[in-house]
Amino acid sequence: REELFAFVIHKIDTAEQDYPLVVRQAERSLFRAVNRYIAARVNGQSADWQGKYALGATGNGETYFAPPAWVTGPNQDEYQAWYSLDGGPKDEYFETCPWLSVALGRNEHALRLQFDFEAELLMAGADSKEEMIKQLYAAHPQLGEGGLLYDDNEAAIYRPFSFEATALRCAAGVLTLPAACPWPSSNTEALVLLDTALAPLNEALNSLFAAHHIFDEFVMTKS
Repeated sequence: REELFAFVIHKIDTAEQDYPLVVRQAERSLFRAVNRYIAARVNGQSADWQGKYALGATGNGETYFAPPAWVTGPNQDEYQAWYSLDGGPKDEYFETCPWLSVALGRNEHALRLQFDFEAELLMAGADSKEEMIKQLYAAHPQLGEGGLLYDDNEAAIYRPFSFEATALRCAAGVLTLPAACPWPSSNTEALVLLDTALAPLNEALNSLFAAHHIFDEFVMTKS
């Protein structure tokens, strides 16, 4: 099993056609580790942030999170704005490829940590959501300087990242984490990444959190 996992990671372009079930197993393992790491970093940012961490690890799972000031409603479950884990660009390849291919940066695709908001809750005047995002990015050049990009086609501000297949290792049939794993764990339950493999995710989160004060000011001003 270790050899098969290693094969699909290093030969994902052919494996997604020849071994789709194994690709899905490896994908779930990878995203369990990714989601755990994001949750740990979010909780480290502040214990009162809330969210869901399931993209790629469950069938239709999503990963998103936000500070409490961005969440409203009688049950505190209506998000005015949020950060999410996604992928792109949203082209024909993206619509059919496995998340594992996106995570490994195949065909110029990548995972994204991005900022988004509910247009109906934050719309001001006649500005469209696309125009609001564009103006926000233009008004704060430090966003680009910090590694965040603006996607004009999708009206999104995001930080792309992907993992190097050569930095993943397999042990006991799953991809396993090093002892430096930042959350309490037995480190043998699911796919964990080497420190070098975790670096792209860690750097993307650093970029996002470094810009949080800009996004927070935008949300609180518009709400």
